Amino acid sequence: MRDASPMEGLRQDPSYIDLVLWALDRFPDRVAIIEDDVSFTYRQLRDRISQLAGVLSERGIPARDGAHGAQR
Repeated sequence: MRDASPMEGLRQDPSYIDLVLWALDRFPDRVAIIEDDVSFTYRQLRDRISQLAGVLSERGIPARDGAHGAQR
């Protein structure tokens, strides 16, 4: 039996967005960003992204796949 790949769940040639979304799901409690003396976990980053997406949607800006520009 072989060990699971550390990149399990990603397609063969992942985009930057694929990698970010994968990390958001896989490491929710790890620090994702440190700016000055403030840090955010991947969970907090996902929450901020969701809030921003909600605001943009309320303003009529449609959700798009950043890698390909296709609407979701």
